[in-house]
Amino acid sequence: DSLEINETKLWQHKISLLVLSNMRFNTKVLALFAASLTTSEALVRKSKLKKKGVAKKGHIKSVLLLSIDGLHYSDLVQLKKDPVKYQNFNWLMDNGLTFPKHKVSTWADSFPGLSSMLTGAGPGNSGLLYDFAYSRKLVGPVTGTGNGGTDYNQPTGIQCIPGQTENLGWVIGWDESIDVDYENPNTNAIDSTYLYQAIDPEKLPRDPANNCNLVYPHNWMVLNTIFEVAKGINGAKGIEKSWTAWTDKNPGYEWVNGPSGKGVDELFNPEVSSFDKKNIILNKEYDTIKLNAILNWIHGKKRDGTDFSPRKDVPPVIYGGNFVILNDASKYLDLSPASPAIGADYVPGTQGEFSPKLADVFQYLDGNLGQIKDALVATGNLEETMVIVTAKHGNSPIDKNLLHKISVKTSNCPGNGGTNECSPASLLLNDVTLSPYLANYIEDTVSLIWLTPESGSYCKTPGCDKTADAVKLLLDSMGTGNPAGIFKIYSGDHLFQLLKANGDLAADRVPDILIETLPGVVYTDKKKVMEHGGFSTDDRSVALIFSNPLLKLKGMSNEVASTHEQIAATILDILGVDYKQLQGYQVERADPLSVY
Repeated sequence: DSLEINETKLWQHKISLLVLSNMRFNTKVLALFAASLTTSEALVRKSKLKKKGVAKKGHIKSVLLLSIDGLHYSDLVQLKKDPVKYQNFNWLMDNGLTFPKHKVSTWADSFPGLSSMLTGAGPGNSGLLYDFAYSRKLVGPVTGTGNGGTDYNQPTGIQCIPGQTENLGWVIGWDESIDVDYENPNTNAIDSTYLYQAIDPEKLPRDPANNCNLVYPHNWMVLNTIFEVAKGINGAKGIEKSWTAWTDKNPGYEWVNGPSGKGVDELFNPEVSSFDKKNIILNKEYDTIKLNAILNWIHGKKRDGTDFSPRKDVPPVIYGGNFVILNDASKYLDLSPASPAIGADYVPGTQGEFSPKLADVFQYLDGNLGQIKDALVATGNLEETMVIVTAKHGNSPIDKNLLHKISVKTSNCPGNGGTNECSPASLLLNDVTLSPYLANYIEDTVSLIWLTPESGSYCKTPGCDKTADAVKLLLDSMGTGNPAGIFKIYSGDHLFQLLKANGDLAADRVPDILIETLPGVVYTDKKKVMEHGGFSTDDRSVALIFSNPLLKLKGMSNEVASTHEQIAATILDILGVDYKQLQGYQVERADPLSVY
């Protein structure tokens, strides 16, 4: 019967206590009355939740997906130790389900990490291998060079002939290199002229198989996304009159629209490279700009606070974005005085303890989460919103004592008079026989290497494939001091098995060679102490929290293991949408996680 206490009865209790307090009653009696009042108030609050019951499939109306880039599971362990300083992280964990064994399934970088969450498939099938990519089927831009033309001396302004099958292959930068003009001359301040960029069509590649049309980021997609399925695009059975929103770090993330180009109703991608990313103060300003967009979406508004038609004041069905400050702040230490407050690192030799500056970064992020929670409460959307906190990737090594930086310059390769250590691609570039066959490479805490279409795994002329020769050179280097810090080499069928690659779905993008590094190895000549992109636990073991105050399951998930690909199906399942409509699910069968 006590659960039936209502607001009227509660105020009757309060009035009684006031009357009693003006009478000469024993203080113990007053204390007992006060205790009963406190109990009654708690029961009223509890009864309000009980009326709505625990969350079930279909109860959730919106999913808010947040990527705090660089957030490890081990960071959650540290955050849990101080529930006062990091109260909002702790609130989400206490009112949700945390997955302690969650990992990014392959190498951990921004594009493959996010695309796995949005498509339900890994990079081998989604084709989103890195933001700096390569295709064996495309030709270059009409006039612009992008990073490809600049860095790899590829011809620009070349003719594109519809249906051509020769002279193909292009390095594609889906990063700031396709912006109209991102280079802010004053990198120590955020200038809206450079922050709000547009894609420059003259910097986009062209597709001979599609009448030489320009390839925008969404054209690069081969699988549909959760946004498209939720909205019912291309025949999917979604949610009527729903809308979607997303914010990320540069215009190249336009690919989140999916192949239709229509998956996200409001896409807000301010350019992160328009200011000094090593400046924590500017990082906070930048992330706050995106936070404000998310807060307006919670209120059912456009990112600038204006009304969104036709669903005025109704939040998006799927929305969210990323915060970059943790990733940027923890990667750089030894920097110029013009970059204030840098040095947000982990304490060396510990299990990921925060330095004071890193603690400040987490307090800023905790404040962001607090504002999001407050907005959900204020709008009455808290109990109908599933908040997911995760990361596209981690960063490694957490312990700087394990850091082993290896140069990406050929001048440092063995025998050239330098450090006698250089990256795998540098070893190949340093070889006069093999260097002409390199088409593209990406190296951070991983090494992805593409050979030219005429000399790689997909060439058709007998004897043309130089992959085995390149692999042999790298294997031989491992036996002579291992100057590239190689742990494992993947190529051919072995690589396709690793990627779960399904036939020709994204075969034109898959590298010929992939290198897994030894722990702690970072390929860089910059002043970095952490990076991501690889296979290490620090790169791949990221946070994953599903939070809603009505969840029956709370605490630590007993899932044996979980991967980013499962997040896509889980989001649609939570919303009551058939996740089997995801083409990525049809290929990889990454089932929903148990959150109810």
